[in-house]
Amino acid sequence: MKASLVLFLSLSCVSTLVAGVQDYCKPGYIPQPNGGYQLDLSPLDRDFIMETLANTKPSTKIIRTHVNICSFVTKPPITYDEDFCKANTYVCLRLYHRKGDMERLDEIEELAGDYEDSKLSPDFKVASENQDLSTDGTMFALTLHGGNVDGKEQTVSITLECDSKGSRENPDGPELLSDDGYVTKLHWKVAFACATKATEKPPSQRHPPSSGHGKLPVSGSKSVITLMFTILGVLLTVYFISGAIYHYKVFNARGTDLIPHRDFWLDLPYLTKDLIGHLVEVVMNHRRAKKGYVPV
Repeated sequence: MKASLVLFLSLSCVSTLVAGVQDYCKPGYIPQPNGGYQLDLSPLDRDFIMETLANTKPSTKIIRTHVNICSFVTKPPITYDEDFCKANTYVCLRLYHRKGDMERLDEIEELAGDYEDSKLSPDFKVASENQDLSTDGTMFALTLHGGNVDGKEQTVSITLECDSKGSRENPDGPELLSDDGYVTKLHWKVAFACATKATEKPPSQRHPPSSGHGKLPVSGSKSVITLMFTILGVLLTVYFISGAIYHYKVFNARGTDLIPHRDFWLDLPYLTKDLIGHLVEVVMNHRRAKKGYVPV
């Protein structure tokens, strides 16, 4: 029974790592009802941050909205868990107040996400009457759910507009149109909202962005570091699953005995603490030596 529980939890970890990307963000997605066209919104699988300011004396109110229509938004570096939206959030609002050089985070709101008690339930469809979905001005409507603020169910309505002249290497993020406390409306002019014939390759595939000299996206593109941590997480999960099954089958192990190399993992926190303490001591001794004395 315990072996089954370990296996279930491990598989859940793997699912968390690979899940989350929505169908409409996959290359070759065919929007309805115009089935003769396809979209490639996969380059938008990154975090975009909208910022609006309002003068509220004696401070300035700042609203920063993190948006990723394809997968979960990523917590910024050096940010505590309680200072960001919970996991599985696609649209996260953070309210600040700035006075002088100091900023204070006062509110966090999950506007759209895929949670246990409320689902994202995305709805993507053609919103334009144009017959040619590849022309400038063609629009698509995306509706996201799952958010809840003070007991009010939230909806995020995003209109994506084809802008063939927009940048494909560093696209602009969406713009806030309105927010009435229930529905947040965004408008997004972007080149990737220009469809192509189903028999043609999207421009993003025909002309991939050049590497080395191109301008990097400002708002949190998927990095090599993220990919490395994902691969490491999958490998660790496979390691624990296979080790638990081996111990269960060969040694008839139970409980913590299922953990491969159990003694090492139980000692790891203490080893880490000792290593950090040793490094701190070396740094402090080095600083004291620079001041002309060393501890005896």
